[in-house]
Amino acid sequence: MFIRICKIRTSGLYQIAVSQKNLLCRVVFYQVSISATATMSAPIVRTRYGALKGTVVQNVEGGEYLAFNGIPYAEPPVGQLRFKEPQPPKAWSGIRDARKEGSAAIQVNTMRPTSEIIGSEDCLYLNVSTNSLSGKRAVMVWIHGGAFAMGTGSSDLYGPDYLLKHDIVFVSIYYRLHVLGFLNVDDEEAAGNQ
Repeated sequence: MFIRICKIRTSGLYQIAVSQKNLLCRVVFYQVSISATATMSAPIVRTRYGALKGTVVQNVEGGEYLAFNGIPYAEPPVGQLRFKEPQPPKAWSGIRDARKEGSAAIQVNTMRPTSEIIGSEDCLYLNVSTNSLSGKRAVMVWIHGGAFAMGTGSSDLYGPDYLLKHDIVFVSIYYRLHVLGFLNVDDEEAAGNQ
């Protein structure tokens, strides 16, 4: 995607950067071009809560799809909301950056020998990917596994690359895990938040 855009829009600069033996020249040109193309191709959609700025992602086969990541589907479950049912998110003004995924739920990282704690309690987000913003499509919602104690809806693990060949909308969700998500002590103050 980078080279194609550069050849079309800045063919003279591209020729200079490629012909130079100086690596610094190439790196500087590359950084400037990436920031410019990311701004030019960012799709914007409107939701009932506000506008979202997504990104164009290149899939593993060289095609492209649109991604809107880190979209809140509930208020952050912290403080007074820690063990409560999810509350609808508040609307936002302006355009919310949806190019970065939300945080994974707080959990023990069993992939490391130190078993460090990773993630955040502010984890009620979803990612939405599609080939097009027009027309109707089937929607596939992916709820990650992990025995309700670990895992994430990250596109690094569960990317939509192959699924979007079938012209669907792919949604992956992040949700509360372990005691912060599935504790039920049969008490009004901590009624469970499943």
